[in-house]
Amino acid sequence: MATVAGHADMTFVDALMTKLPSFNARESGRALARMQNGVVQMYGTVMVVGVAAVMAWYWTPHSRIEAEFDGSNVALTTPRGLGYEYRWDANSDGEFETDWGSAASTSFEYGDDDIVGVAVFLADSRSGIEKRVKVSDKWVPLPIGSVIPRELLSPQQQGFEVRVDGRDLLFRQPLAETRTTGSREMRLPMGRKGRLGAARVFTRPLVEATVEVRNAFGNTRVATKEIALPFEVGEPAHASLMQPTREALR
Repeated sequence: MATVAGHADMTFVDALMTKLPSFNARESGRALARMQNGVVQMYGTVMVVGVAAVMAWYWTPHSRIEAEFDGSNVALTTPRGLGYEYRWDANSDGEFETDWGSAASTSFEYGDDDIVGVAVFLADSRSGIEKRVKVSDKWVPLPIGSVIPRELLSPQQQGFEVRVDGRDLLFRQPLAETRTTGSREMRLPMGRKGRLGAARVFTRPLVEATVEVRNAFGNTRVATKEIALPFEVGEPAHASLMQPTREALR
């Protein structure tokens, strides 16, 4: 009996009368110190910002467009979202081909009227390295060196400039001795491939697809993507971009 009473005194009485008050005093002092040095406020701010970021993510719908090709048919997909609805304007003409629905994909066969421009590519025929280059309606240098080391190019294969003219590409190679009289220009229609030694330059039809996404809160977001179609318009052909010996100056 005395042993049980001794254990009870050590477990309950000592804990309640000595350990618990000291524990409360120690933790209260630590909490007050953290409130005074800003730690608690910092934790609170981080939690509020985190909760707000999560809420904003779910409040706003998210989407992006991916394209897969099967001949002239293009399969368009966008990642699914919880409670999302989608509608597609596959050729970005302002008219949606599908109504609101849960389908996160559609397919479309583009026609000649859907082409909005051309995408320009350079490739190394030996290594297979391929790179899309930015081209506008202004003359810009053709970066052949981005796919083939310049030391492997002859002087006749360097110094080209390029610009878009409708659906065609125009090339020129300004010559120092004739700079005052202009430069030779060559036209490369869309669907044809130009050759500069081991370098190839070619174009692909450029189309545009749009998807509008609506989440469970009724918020919407529109995603648009340019797509370079991997098929050619017209019969594929090759054309040399080397300067002919009898070409009129423009």
